[in-house]
Amino acid sequence: MLDRARTAIGSSLELLIFNMVPTCIDILVALVVFCLKFDWTLGLIIFVFMVAYVTASVVLTNWKAKLHRKMTERDLITPQILADCLLNYDAIKFFNGEEHEATRYRDAYQEYQVSEREFKRSLSILRLVLGLILCLELLTGSTIAALRVVNGEIYPSDFVMFITYLAQLLDPLDRLGSFYQAFIHSLVHTENLFKLLAKPTDVKDRNPPGLTIGNGEIVFENVSFSYDGLCTALSEVSFKVPEGSSVALVGASGSGKTTIFRLLCGSYTLDNDKGRILIGGQDIRNIPQSQLMELIGVVSQNPALFDESIGYNIGYGKFGSSPEEIKAAAMSASMHDRIMSFPKGYNTEVGGFGAQLSGGERQRIAIARMLLKDPRIVCLDEATSALDTSTEKEIQDAIKSSVQGSLLFIAHRLSTAASADYILVLQNGKIVERGTYTELLQRDGVFSSMSFPSDNPDLS
Repeated sequence: MLDRARTAIGSSLELLIFNMVPTCIDILVALVVFCLKFDWTLGLIIFVFMVAYVTASVVLTNWKAKLHRKMTERDLITPQILADCLLNYDAIKFFNGEEHEATRYRDAYQEYQVSEREFKRSLSILRLVLGLILCLELLTGSTIAALRVVNGEIYPSDFVMFITYLAQLLDPLDRLGSFYQAFIHSLVHTENLFKLLAKPTDVKDRNPPGLTIGNGEIVFENVSFSYDGLCTALSEVSFKVPEGSSVALVGASGSGKTTIFRLLCGSYTLDNDKGRILIGGQDIRNIPQSQLMELIGVVSQNPALFDESIGYNIGYGKFGSSPEEIKAAAMSASMHDRIMSFPKGYNTEVGGFGAQLSGGERQRIAIARMLLKDPRIVCLDEATSALDTSTEKEIQDAIKSSVQGSLLFIAHRLSTAASADYILVLQNGKIVERGTYTELLQRDGVFSSMSFPSDNPDLS
């Protein structure tokens, strides 16, 4: 869509500046000369037909544009279905969905063909009507001129000149109609881009980069937040993550753990909600997005990898990093030995979305990328869920030793939660319990009653 819009914008400007404007000037000059060379009656008749031509061209082209817009929307559906099938081929195969997906694609393509036929039919009607107007204009003008020759009002040579000049006048008029159709055709492809650009930005920078951040301490003060203004995602959440400490967020799905991460990373703003979030004593609403992203390192449960080499993906954490730095980051993430077992080592291609790697390998590459960035604050969204317990423990120790600031992570496994200095238990957007792992177990409350995967018998 964006590629089409980029091409269409260039085509629209070229048609408007280099084709439509010069053609309009050409028509006006020709019409003035026509009225001066012949009488005003013939000039008025030609002008009326020109107005009729332009009106029909505008009305029918706008009608055709609606059908073209519909065809374009249908045309975007089939590539989406193909992309879904390629990305989710495992699910399709496991659930015998080949026939279903083939039917879905066939139905979508048939709908596109129907809209394409309607569009081509409108194009034929447009050409027929405009061609008919041009023929009537030529017929009417030549008939009047011929009658004047018969009545002796003009010479036969004047009739020949009139027909020749009229044909020369109709040519730019016909080109103007074609240019207008192509101009509207190009604008259809740019509509979605303009709609996207017109959407307001939720998170806006208030200050230029360069704000001084005291330390990596995180403070949530009475934070309440709602995505849609109807359902509350967080309600009066307050906690502090001192610099150099680690805090685990635990709770059922929908309890607000990911929302805390999104607010901390500046994905959403608190301008219309209660509370504030501080990093190093500064309200994050006052910290520019670029500077905020330099402070925070994020690793998600399903990390995104580029369809490039392993070295490129790790080096993305710090542009211009040396091979030695990339290797050190991979070693901290317990991934170096595994990388060297590949035939191409750090030049091994990971495939689209890291398809050629296992889930644990993708997570370790993402962790290495984050460690190379050397952020002041680390946010881990169950970033070690695909690893075995011993490897997880090694990586957790490496992260704690490498990160000098605060560590905030979402934990679904008991071993992950137990490794934190402090644990926050969330339920329905509120913190219902807080304390160390031992304190929460002794309290015999919500945390002790939660069901964790049995990944370490010593902690069960």
